[in-house]
Amino acid sequence: MEPPAEAPRAPDDMHDAPEELDPTHPLGEALQLCREQLGALHDGAAARIAQTRERRRTLVAGSASAGALAVAIALGALASSAAGKMPAGAARPLAIAQAAAAAACFGLMGAAAAGKAKRASDLVRVERCRSAKFRLLLDPALWSRRGREAQDRTEEFRGEAQRIAALGPAGAAEWVSADTIPVVRTIPVGSAIDPHTVHTLMDYYQTRRIDPQLARLDAEGRAGSGAFSSVAPGGILAASVAVVLAQGAFSAPARPGIGTGLSAGLVALAGALPFVGAAVSAWTSRGATARERRRARARHRALANLSDRLQKVSGAEAIFRELGFCEDVLESEGRDRLRSALEGGG
Repeated sequence: MEPPAEAPRAPDDMHDAPEELDPTHPLGEALQLCREQLGALHDGAAARIAQTRERRRTLVAGSASAGALAVAIALGALASSAAGKMPAGAARPLAIAQAAAAAACFGLMGAAAAGKAKRASDLVRVERCRSAKFRLLLDPALWSRRGREAQDRTEEFRGEAQRIAALGPAGAAEWVSADTIPVVRTIPVGSAIDPHTVHTLMDYYQTRRIDPQLARLDAEGRAGSGAFSSVAPGGILAASVAVVLAQGAFSAPARPGIGTGLSAGLVALAGALPFVGAAVSAWTSRGATARERRRARARHRALANLSDRLQKVSGAEAIFRELGFCEDVLESEGRDRLRSALEGGG
């Protein structure tokens, strides 16, 4: 029995419509090359990111539940002991359960953080695939009819695709930490680039690259869009559970000299830490979110102005120049977005 056919993907910046991939289309051969060299790389990395994100959510939810259980056991044991209602022989099993819940919390947190480097590589790989595709399409050498310019650019692109496939954590960190270097695209004399192809490329770039990014930046620039937290929830949870473990150690039967006051104080601190962290996060995120919105609005204005200029220029060289300015802005914005995502652990 044959597996069900995969549903056709709606065209987007990395997935082209069948008619665009047709060899008779002005961009068909170039888009087919991008699909062959980058399609599987991009889609595989995007699928792994989605899987890792879902797995991380599950592990984080499990660690939070285990941490809450550890705090609840500590509170229950302390309340029972203070009221003189602790059943005989129950203190040790409760202490073991408390320690087991805390250990489970830390173990699940460690598992959630284990794939961070691999996920960072995949995030950068997705962005680099997008950048490589449009850097290729906007290079006049690809469309040149002079000598081996188009063949040489194609071979250079294949090499870049191989480097993206082999991208590791060090290479991902290097790419994210670098700034975009603007490139002035000029058409060498005698290239004989087809004007119809240039205008088709301009329309394609506007529809597939500029318009979706303008819509995204507009949404991100509105008040109340998204959230940005400068306080790591995992760190607060780890501190809270560490305090619970300290309380368990101090109140163990082997430490009878420690008073119940210290034990009660530690449990209260453990219970309060998540709420304090949430309050601090809410206050600090207000300013951070406002900065992110302002940055999105600034990028939107720059890209919108460049898009307007693009519609007013004529001549192949002017079109390639304006397209290049747009791509420089978008690649720079993509690097900034990745920095925020990786620094925030999102």
